[in-house]
Amino acid sequence: MNEVQYNKAIQENPEIFTDGTIIQLPLDSVEIVEEEDQIREGGIVNSHLDDLKENIRNKGQVVPITVEEIPNPVPGGPTHRAVDGNHRHGALSELSGEFPKAPTYKTVKCVVESFSSDMQRKLYQTHCNEHLPAKSNSTDDLVSVVNQVIGNEDGSVIPEGLHRDNYGEDPECYMDNLYDWIQKEFNVKMGKAKKIGQEAASGFQNHKVKSWRKPALVTNFKAKNSIGWSGKGTGDESNGYVVYPLGETSHVNPNISGNTLKKKTVNGKNTKTAIVVFVSNTLGKKGCHVDDERYKAVTEINKVNSSWVLKRTVKLVDKVFLAPQKIGHIKEDPETYYEVPMVNGKFATKLPKKGW
Repeated sequence: MNEVQYNKAIQENPEIFTDGTIIQLPLDSVEIVEEEDQIREGGIVNSHLDDLKENIRNKGQVVPITVEEIPNPVPGGPTHRAVDGNHRHGALSELSGEFPKAPTYKTVKCVVESFSSDMQRKLYQTHCNEHLPAKSNSTDDLVSVVNQVIGNEDGSVIPEGLHRDNYGEDPECYMDNLYDWIQKEFNVKMGKAKKIGQEAASGFQNHKVKSWRKPALVTNFKAKNSIGWSGKGTGDESNGYVVYPLGETSHVNPNISGNTLKKKTVNGKNTKTAIVVFVSNTLGKKGCHVDDERYKAVTEINKVNSSWVLKRTVKLVDKVFLAPQKIGHIKEDPETYYEVPMVNGKFATKLPKKGW
C-alpha cells in the first residue's frame, strides 16, 4: 500500500482503524523474501531505506505495508509474507536493533490482502510503487512486469487483445493496443509506454516481416547474391565488390558514406561497393513500413552519390540490393535479393511493393 492508496482507503472507510483492516504484527512474524516480494529488479535501495528510517523515527510508521497470509505456517515461524513495503519493514527492523527497548519498533502496521494469481500480485506491487513512501518503479521494472503479463502461460491473466498470438496477425495494431494499455495501467506518458512496450515485446515473432541480424544477413547474401561476392563479412572485398548491410536509414551518413569513401580511397577506383538494404527493427512493422524504409534508404543513398564533392562520374555506392523480408500474404522470394536498377544515373525509388 502506498500513501495515495492509504488516503483513499481512509476516505472510503473512516472506520479502517477500528474494523480490523489495519493490524499490528510482530516484525518477526512477517516473512521477507526479497527475490520474490520485490517487483523492482534492483531490490532494496539503501538510500531509500535511510530516508524511511529518518521519517519513521520522526513521525512513526504512517502507511501500512501489505501482507498476505502464509498457508499452513510453521509453528513459531512467520504467519504472513510481505507483498509490498519491504523498505518500511527493513527500516523498522534496523530501528528495532538500534533502540531495542522501544516497543514502537517491534511491530509493523499492515493490511492483509489475498490474490488469485501471481500476476495479480505483481500488478498490485507495481501500482504500490507508483507513489511515496514506496520506491518508484524503473523502466526496467515495468518492462519485466509487462513481459510477464503478455507472455503468461495462463491466458486468463492477459488483457483482452494482448495475447502474443495476436501480434503475429497484426503487429502494428497489437503494439498500439499494448501502448494504450501500458499508459492506462501504469499511468505513464505515451513516450515511456512505447519504450516499455517495445522492450517487453522485443522477442515476439512477426508473421508479416522477417527479422534479419546483420551477421546472418551477410552470410545469406554471400550464398545468394548475383555479383559473385564471397567475402567473409561486412567490408570484405571479393570479385571486385565490397558489401555493407544497411539496417537503418540514419546510418547512410556517416556509416555508409564514410566506409565506402575510405574503401575506394584505399583500394583504388576499380573497387565497387554494394549496399544491402533491410529493416533491422521489425517490431510492430508490416509490409507498408518496409516499403517506406526502403524508399528512404535509397533516397539517402542517391543523395550521397550526388554530393557536389564527388566528380560527376564517381559514385560511392555502385549497387543497391533489397533483402527479402515480406513473408505475409505478400511474399518476397527468400532466394533472391532484388537489385535496384539505375535510372538516369540514380537508383530507382519506385520499388516493388507486391513481392518479387
